[in-house]
Formats: sequence, C-alpha cells, structure tokens
Amino acid sequence: MKARNTKSLWIRVPLICFMLLCVTCAVTCSIGYLSELPDRQAVGRLLHDGGIEGKRFYNNRREGITADSLIAHGGGIGKYLYTNSREAVEDSLKKGFQFIELDMVETSDGRIIAAHDWKYFKRLCGCPQIDDSPLKLEEARTLKIRGEFNVLTDEDIGKLMEEHPQMVLVVDKLKNYRLLLEKIPYPDRIIVEVFTTSDYRRALEAGVKYPAYCIWSYLSLLEEQDMTFPLVTCRSSLYNWPFGEVLIGRLHEHGTTILLYRYGSIDCDATEFLEKHLGRDFSKVYTNTRAPHDTDASSH
Repeated sequence: MKARNTKSLWIRVPLICFMLLCVTCAVTCSIGYLSELPDRQAVGRLLHDGGIEGKRFYNNRREGITADSLIAHGGGIGKYLYTNSREAVEDSLKKGFQFIELDMVETSDGRIIAAHDWKYFKRLCGCPQIDDSPLKLEEARTLKIRGEFNVLTDEDIGKLMEEHPQMVLVVDKLKNYRLLLEKIPYPDRIIVEVFTTSDYRRALEAGVKYPAYCIWSYLSLLEEQDMTFPLVTCRSSLYNWPFGEVLIGRLHEHGTTILLYRYGSIDCDATEFLEKHLGRDFSKVYTNTRAPHDTDASSH
C-alpha cells in the first residue's frame, strides 16, 4: 500500500507542477495582453484606416535572390559579422547592400552608437569591466571593436546615409525613437523593429514611418493574422511550427512585408530555402553570409 502511494505521488507531483506552470503562463499572457489592450486598439484603428505605411518594401517577385532582398545583419558579413562597426557598414555598401541592420544603444550623455548591448559591446572591445552601464560617447568612440574596428556613432551613420542615398537603415534594440530621428534625420529610409504594440504606438507618435513589429512567437504569429501590421520581422524557427509556413505565407499573400531572420534550426540564409520561399512567403532576409554582388540579379 505504501509503495502504491509513493508511486502515485511521483505521478501527481510532476502533473501538479505542469498544471501550475500552464496556469502561470496563462495568467502572465493575460496580464500582458490586458496591459497592452489600449495600445492594441489604437494601433488596430490606425491599421484599419490605412494610416501606416509599409508596402514600399514589399517583394513578391519570384526571381530568387536579388540585391534588394538582402539585409546585412549587424552591419556586415564575413569578418565584420555582428560587429556593428563603421568598417562593417562601409564594406556592406561597397558590396552593394541597400538594407543594413544595426543594433543601437543610447550613451549616458544622450547620443547613439551601434552596439547590440553595452555588456556585449564592452566584451568585444576588451573593457576590463563588463556590465550594462552605458558609457559617454567620447569614452565609447575611443575603443576598438575586436581590437581593430571603429565604433559607429549616430553622426557617422548620418553621414553614410547622406553619401549613399540608396541606403535603408534597419534599427534594432533602441527604444528612444525621438532621439533616433533627431540624430539620424532620415525617416523615409529608416525601419525600426519593435516588440510590443505599446512600442509600436510610441514609435509612430515619435515620427517613425516604418515600424516593424517583431513576430517572435507562435502566439504572435497567430495574433498577426488579425492585426495585420504592414511591416514585420519574423523568426525563421516559426516554419517548424504546425501550419507555420502556411500562416507566414498567408500574411505575405495579403500584402504584409516580412523581414525574416534566422532563429533556431531553420537556416534562412541557405540557397535552397531562399529559392523556395523568398518572394513567396517573405520579402527580405537578414543575411550573415551572402553579398548582393554575389547574386546573379544584383543589377536589379
């Protein structure tokens, strides 16, 4: 009898823990959803009224890999990958990239540099103290990324965009949207990735013309079927979920501009994957390996 009770206990405890986890997740999601409800409603009205742009970057050409379908991830490819450095962007422009993604952070004195986050930036620069505390602009710009590359400032980015009118900047991480447009005043050529509807609304109010809502989970992919943001970023791992490919393709078919980035086992940089899905399911892809000048259609 005692052995039976012990066995029953071993079955019930994991089950109870699993049920508590499910309830916790449900409550957390509900709280998050309710807290964003006013923003969702406001953004929903704008979407319904057609007050948000995004079709400009749409691509439904099924020509395979073209120059304007590639986004240089973290500033550049090859040895510059994920450096967010000045050399990375200059190299990307030479290679024919039009779309360049940069992670950005705010300095302690109200300026902007290209970096994924302060802790990672300090590690790349070999700083003795690795933490999240922001540096002043002058402190940051004296550092060398990986011991050789120069830090990219808001002033540098503005000059590059002035010199290269074809350059479109895709911004990640930064949430001070007013500062972004103040320091880099090219709203017609800036896409800003946002992760919540409240940030989406704040970006619009700050003057961002092209906020891109991040579809980071299966739940957000399902929600997007109703919200239909005109411009989104999307994880490649969602192709692994039930009907993931169908749901992503449906958004694309309805006119949503999808910028796909690699997350998980799906290599969206692979030639076979791009030839099958690019222009069919999504418009552009963040690339870590290929350059526009390497494509047959680089002249488009």
